Amino acid sequence: MAMSVGYLLASFGPVAIGRLRDVTGSFELPIAMLATLVLIFTLPALGLPAVGRTDAPDLVP
Repeated sequence: MAMSVGYLLASFGPVAIGRLRDVTGSFELPIAMLATLVLIFTLPALGLPAVGRTDAPDLVP
């Protein structure tokens, strides 16, 4: 059920991008908005602590 809702929400993305392209006449605003969203979601992730084994041996000599 959760995947169904996720896919339903994700299906609005291409429609919204197409609508913005139709309204503005170019892809500049939609691409700028996508780049902004990438930054908004990436910057907090960079501050997350590393999780996992720290005692694993290095594979590169």
